[in-house]
Amino acid sequence: MSLFSRLKATMAFLLITLATSATLMSPHLGTTHAASTSSTLANWPQVGENPQHTCVNPSERVLSPSTVSRLTLAWSYTTRSEGVSGAVVANGLVYVAALDGTLSTLDARTGSLTWHYTASSALESSPIVAGDLVYVGSFDGTVYALNATSGALQWRSTLGGHIYNAPTLVQGVLYIGAAVDTRRLYAHTLSALDAATGKLRWSYMLPGYFLFTTPAVDRGVIYVGSDAGRVVALDAATGKLIWTFAAGGTVYAAPSIANGLVYVSTSAGGRTLYALVARTGKPAWSSMIDGESGFGGMAAIYRGEVLIGSNDRGLYALNARTGTLTWSYLPPDGDGGFFGSPAVANGVVYVSSYGVEMALDTRTGRRLWSYTTGGVIYVPTVVDNGMVYVGSSNGTFSAFALQQGSREKQART
Repeated sequence: MSLFSRLKATMAFLLITLATSATLMSPHLGTTHAASTSSTLANWPQVGENPQHTCVNPSERVLSPSTVSRLTLAWSYTTRSEGVSGAVVANGLVYVAALDGTLSTLDARTGSLTWHYTASSALESSPIVAGDLVYVGSFDGTVYALNATSGALQWRSTLGGHIYNAPTLVQGVLYIGAAVDTRRLYAHTLSALDAATGKLRWSYMLPGYFLFTTPAVDRGVIYVGSDAGRVVALDAATGKLIWTFAAGGTVYAAPSIANGLVYVSTSAGGRTLYALVARTGKPAWSSMIDGESGFGGMAAIYRGEVLIGSNDRGLYALNARTGTLTWSYLPPDGDGGFFGSPAVANGVVYVSSYGVEMALDTRTGRRLWSYTTGGVIYVPTVVDNGMVYVGSSNGTFSAFALQQGSREKQART
């Protein structure tokens, strides 16, 4: 088996995490169970909520530590496939990509199918919504721009190679990675495309064979990691290298940026979290949060703390400036696998451990609510104006809201 095949076999299980991938979801085979909600949907339009990947929704007011215990299942969309991708939410729609090449949109209030588009190959990355367009990359190296309301194709651009991580869009430029075959070896390029036309502006060859992370962008600089154990900073306008940092292990999770620091975790000596000075790439501090190396999600940055999960222990809150542990949460059975990235809003952090979605108090780590999905959760959680969204490996995508009784209906598409 080739290097790429071995990596693909592993990624079929774990690339759903990192907030960048999707698994099979066919709108033609699903059943929707819907319940009404009075919430007006805002936006969580891309991986990590924003280009810095802080994983925080600053506008949330409905859910709070005092109300979140009343979350109930608002609707669920069930497929006949295994797994559902991480979602993005914009303009009242939930966008979900699939390995069958389908990008589906669900009504955020009811879960009913609005439209779908079928690409030429598998869609392994979560999409991104900006303005009137939704963007997604496919396994055959094609980037699609579709009308976000109707699904009509606006443009497509071919990068070559394979795309399996989500794009990031800032100031009219789409940044996206692709694995390119160079005589039986795969190298990774990070490309900048004009978001309006799909025209290539520049590309940069990254170290290593695979780019596992979605790029983070802040103040005109792109930050990204690779399986070569490197974190690189590039000028967003030109693609010119600014600095590189040797992390000592594979960088699986996308970086997060706040207050002049870049937070990135690696498999170095276990699951190690680094805080790098954004301007220079020099480490400000590091903390080993897990004795075993492995996959994991992005870190959330909230009120001076870094919230990050490990793949075999718990969820940790660290001082964002010093790395000092503030609190940690370990599931009651002592067996925690926090693969997906957390979502934070209004004093609550939403995170999953294996098949359990839960809400914790950001001040203490106390568990406030939980729900067992029936499948393992590898994808990031999304919280958007009173609703919580998450997909699991049993092929079900679930939405939760504060409801006084529920009204269910079934709809086939």
